[in-house]
Amino acid sequence: MDPGNYQNGGQWTWFGARMIQGLISHGEIAQAFQEIKPMVAEVLRAGGFYEWTSLSGQPRGSGAYRGTAGELGLAIEQLLGSAR
Repeated sequence: MDPGNYQNGGQWTWFGARMIQGLISHGEIAQAFQEIKPMVAEVLRAGGFYEWTSLSGQPRGSGAYRGTAGELGLAIEQLLGSAR
């Protein structure tokens, strides 16, 4: 597989969102907030919850990928909960 394709270098928001959840669970709220901002921006720019993004910034896979929507949504809920 060529570099930057699918699991060989793509950007996976659903997986990144799980890392955000880990930061939150360890009390690293400010860092979690900084790290989630580009993920949310990418979803808004792409107009959907894509499975992954190429290194050139092109959304790939399903635009309604529930893994991305669910994990990113959970991370956002956790951040909101930590702000209360």
